[in-house]
Amino acid sequence: RRRRPTRRRRPRRWMPVLLLWLPLASLTALSTPPASSSSRLLLYVDPGGPTEGAETAAVLAAAAQRGAVCLQLWSEGTADALCRQYAGDDDAILRVRNMQAPPAGHELDWAERQLPSRAKIEGVLCGSDSGLATAERLQHTLAPSRSNGIVPARRDKHGMNVACRAAGLAVAAQAETDGWESAER
Repeated sequence: RRRRPTRRRRPRRWMPVLLLWLPLASLTALSTPPASSSSRLLLYVDPGGPTEGAETAAVLAAAAQRGAVCLQLWSEGTADALCRQYAGDDDAILRVRNMQAPPAGHELDWAERQLPSRAKIEGVLCGSDSGLATAERLQHTLAPSRSNGIVPARRDKHGMNVACRAAGLAVAAQAETDGWESAER
């Protein structure tokens, strides 16, 4: 059996435009709370961008199938990065800031102002490691019956391994160093 020579793909010239356009287009999708007064609501912190494939579309579709709406929010770090990316485009920056999750301590005020009075927050989803602290805080404050507290090990891979090992689970080997010199030893 003869192998076919592999064809070298030409670079897709439209890809950079698409990578810039898709996150901007997603800023307006579901950026406002549902109109229904008795909505089931999921908060979705840092929904995936175009580099993550179809994750966001799949999450939104799955939520809709179950009668829920996802309100997409940006964590502070992601919002800041997007604002730097859209520097000079005041409309895009305003859309980003309008979708930014409330700061710590202001979650309940934000929910009262931004969400329909009878919206029921069913849970909080997170699409990025950088948004985990925000998602965990929102879950703990706005959906306390679905929270088991704020656990730093969820956001710290080393701490996660330590907690899993302490619980008797197998974990990957890891090392903690104070710099390159000690890591190379």
